[in-house]
Amino acid sequence: YNETDLEHGKVGYNTPLAMSLLGLKLGEGRESTTPKGRAKFDVIVLYTSWDDVPEDLRNNPLLSGKPEE
Repeated sequence: YNETDLEHGKVGYNTPLAMSLLGLKLGEGRESTTPKGRAKFDVIVLYTSWDDVPEDLRNNPLLSGKPEE
């Protein structure tokens, strides 16, 4: 399932962004270049599959990529 869906906060594992984060552990972060410029990304949780993410987190605007209402 190497899908990228930025609208829902999913990034495919072989994208440049994902590749820049490989090897990081929980709590670590790294700056990376995005289409909109430099941004810092922190590892706050790791899941092996989107299906493993609890439903309440899937609907969290900070993780889903949806704006808060």
